[in-house]
Amino acid sequence: MTETALTGRFPHLGRFGHAGAADRAAVEAALAATGLAAHAQRQVATLSGGERRRLGFATLLAQDPAVLLLDEPTNHLDLGYQVRLLDALAARVAAEGRGWIMVSHDATLVARFCTHVLLVYGDGRTATGGPQLLCPQQLSALYGHPVLRLDGPLGPVFAPG
Repeated sequence: MTETALTGRFPHLGRFGHAGAADRAAVEAALAATGLAAHAQRQVATLSGGERRRLGFATLLAQDPAVLLLDEPTNHLDLGYQVRLLDALAARVAAEGRGWIMVSHDATLVARFCTHVLLVYGDGRTATGGPQLLCPQQLSALYGHPVLRLDGPLGPVFAPG
C-alpha cells in the first residue's frame, strides 16, 4: 500500500528522480491521516472498498496539490470516515490557503463542507449559490424525488421523503 500512496509524489520527483526521505515522510503522514498507517504493508488487492478509497485520499494528500479535485470522495466510506476525512481535508485546505472542488450526490456533506454549490439538473439546467441553495424544493427537483430537510446540531441533514 505504501508504494501505491507513493505514486502521489511522482509530480515532485523530476524526470529521473527517486523518492527520498521527505517523500516517504509525506506518504507516512498521509497514511496516518487516513487511518491506514497500521496497514501500510498490506497488498492493495486485499483492501476493502472503503480502505481503497482511503488509500486514494492518502495518495492525494501525499501529492499535496494546490487544488484538490474530488469525485464522489466518500463513496464506499462509513459515516465516521466520511466526516473524518472531509474534516481533515477542509482543515488542511484552509490552513494552507488551497482550494478544493468536490462532486457529490450527498447533499448533507455538501451543506456541511462546501462554501459554493453548483447543481446540475438532468435536463442541463444549473443553479449556483451557497449552501442555502440546498433546500427541499431544489433537491427534490434535482433528484426527481421528494427530499426532506432535518435540522441537526451540525447543520441540515437531507433524506428521501
